[in-house]
Amino acid sequence: MEDLAAVVIGILLAQLALGLASLTFSAIYFFKAKFKITSLILTGLLLAETVWAFTISQPLGWFSAVPLAFSAFFRFMPSKRQR
Repeated sequence: MEDLAAVVIGILLAQLALGLASLTFSAIYFFKAKFKITSLILTGLLLAETVWAFTISQPLGWFSAVPLAFSAFFRFMPSKRQR
């Protein structure tokens, strides 16, 4: 049982790390116009991971869907520089 708990905690920590990395690089791109390709790749990886998590379990998918929504907002909304 302890091994299963360790696997689940590892999955949740990996989701959290990918979500935070994607959100961070997307926010940097939104405010400073740096890391364009990095933020795009990380957002795509987070999207793929979210789809995978939703196929496993809906609560597991929502855990990474929230950072995906904020990351996509920062990544794809035009900033004041681009208007």
